[in-house]
Amino acid sequence: MRSGRAWRFGKGCTLVVCVISISAIRGLGQSTDAQDASKPLETPWVETTAVSLMLLDVVVTDKDGKPVHGLTREDFSLTLNGRKRSIYSVDDLCPLVAEPLRPDSLTPPSGAEPEPIAACSTPTEPDTERVSYVLYLDFGQLQLDGRDIAINEARRFIRETMVPEDRAMLVAYSSLAGLRELTHWTGDRDLLLTALQSAETDPVWLDPFPAQFWNRVRECESCCKVCGGCPDCCPVCLTNPRDEYQHGRRSLKALKSYLMRIEAVPGRKVLLLFHQNEILFPARFYPVQEIQVGDHLSMLDEVGAEATNSRTVIYPAYSGSQPNLFDPLANQAVNLGANLADFTGGAYNRTAALLPDLTGAAGRGNACVYRIAIEPKVTSHGDIYRAVVRVRGRRVPYQYRLLFLTAMDRSWRQITNVLIDPARGGDLPVVTTVVPLGPAGKKWRAKVQVAFEVDDLLLIPAGEDLLGGWEVGGLLERGDGRAVARMLGVSEIRLTADESRGGLVVHERQFDLEPGSYRLRSFVRDRNSDSIGGAEDEILLPKSGAGSIVGPILMRVGRTWTESGLPLWKQEDEGDRTPSAVPRSGPVRAPSAPVRSGETLEAHSWLCSAKGDGGPAKPPLRFVAASGTPLYRFEIEEREGDGSCFEVVDQIETLGLGPGSYAYHVRWQGRDESVPFEIGSHEPGPGQ
Repeated sequence: MRSGRAWRFGKGCTLVVCVISISAIRGLGQSTDAQDASKPLETPWVETTAVSLMLLDVVVTDKDGKPVHGLTREDFSLTLNGRKRSIYSVDDLCPLVAEPLRPDSLTPPSGAEPEPIAACSTPTEPDTERVSYVLYLDFGQLQLDGRDIAINEARRFIRETMVPEDRAMLVAYSSLAGLRELTHWTGDRDLLLTALQSAETDPVWLDPFPAQFWNRVRECESCCKVCGGCPDCCPVCLTNPRDEYQHGRRSLKALKSYLMRIEAVPGRKVLLLFHQNEILFPARFYPVQEIQVGDHLSMLDEVGAEATNSRTVIYPAYSGSQPNLFDPLANQAVNLGANLADFTGGAYNRTAALLPDLTGAAGRGNACVYRIAIEPKVTSHGDIYRAVVRVRGRRVPYQYRLLFLTAMDRSWRQITNVLIDPARGGDLPVVTTVVPLGPAGKKWRAKVQVAFEVDDLLLIPAGEDLLGGWEVGGLLERGDGRAVARMLGVSEIRLTADESRGGLVVHERQFDLEPGSYRLRSFVRDRNSDSIGGAEDEILLPKSGAGSIVGPILMRVGRTWTESGLPLWKQEDEGDRTPSAVPRSGPVRAPSAPVRSGETLEAHSWLCSAKGDGGPAKPPLRFVAASGTPLYRFEIEEREGDGSCFEVVDQIETLGLGPGSYAYHVRWQGRDESVPFEIGSHEPGPGQ
């Protein structure tokens, strides 16, 4: 029996999916020979069972805030949406201590006074549970004063609060620039401070909408005083609060999207959410009570559930300059923050003066975390639950939000995250490209390719053969973000005993594309191991008659590969499910990893001369260079400058080039385009 992979999600809460595969079954056709009888019979049948558990990470402290060690499942009780649920298991994730401490500092059911408990003698967390910090600046909800306060507090946190063992990421959102990660996960304070300084001066992070909040409110109030028939004669009293609602909803959706992105990041995370204008009930600020605008209650549930999935605690950091006691906007913003903190196990501040206390305590201390597993007794999925936990009769002071997802939900969310950001799919090496095949009237005929090595899959024994299965897909978009095609396929492959290597599999599809820029994002997901890989490519296809270079695109040749179609989204085509065993030899996009010494590469370029050039066009200069120094060049015959496009293909033999970094250059009509490549130091193996 082989345990499949389990995914962890959620800070204060996690959702886990465990898959168990039985690939060795005794009994049928078992040999009477003693030696054979000692081995399980390999069969091509695989039985798969899924057990879906909702996991909730709970920090347990005594009444003085000190961690409590040594608790077991019997010490916990739990309700979901007010109904008591049995607990499947409890895992102790507390940091190690020199001596076990008794869990008797909690108030027992009898009401007896708890005895004091000593502090942990080993305050360090295991590396796998180290807290990572996200400094999330919601510029879409920060006025000018709040913007300055938030940036200054983030700067103070980086300089004074972070310790050498900490790692953090800087993230920003505005209605102008959208959601962006300004840094990767890093412990480099200088990098974080530089990115913060850039965001402070970049106009795309100066969102004009939040600064006009009170102007929009007063516009409605003034109109009502003049016309006396609000809201019938004052359309602004309807449009302004609805704009407020939609703007706030977009901010919360961006936060939810980011939380979904970091599900796969291991360990516990703390998100400091710097905000000011985000409120629960936008219509409450307008003198018209009967209009329907909407609130953010359900969206807060979704954000809280995603936070638990990604093991993230949210600390809403109110950054307004006015105390909430005198400012109704601040009061509403703090109310929203209090809910987010309650749903995720975090904390919040009431005024900007308390910001250092909030950020200084976030994620600190010797947290004692217990992971509670619940097996939901429900048939629907995607539902959000309110979880209340009690430890030896005493309630943990949070109302966590949990999201129940099935294994299929998890797979789709994993794929979605990789299509949003292919760099997050680092389990499988995947290459993808848009290869121009030539002009087709006023359009370009192009080929989309997604390729990977079969040997990177987890192959399951089936008798004498090996079976592999995967999902593959891609999203082709124009430069303005409009989708051109969504592709999705399911494939499998069988390797016989005499096939020592699986080789390459290439998925292809052709399109006729209008001139313009395009972005291709692709994924491959191993169905046996649930590992996933992602890749992306961008290309500009010019109009005819415009002097330009398309490429160069570096391709690999000489490798045998099998091919399979790439069906359009939701298309049911069984013929595309199994790669055809037709040997091909390329071209396939060369990987970003170093190529093997002796492998042949091809550089593909399309050159389009400008109309009106007349006469023979100057031949393009193409050469291979190392460290900027040309090594050798290629020749080509002259072409007419009549506005047409022609292809140039050069073969690069790497056998004569030593290990190192190189670049292929094309110079033509005053332009210089190049593509780098690297040659590894290892020699090619048989058949490569």
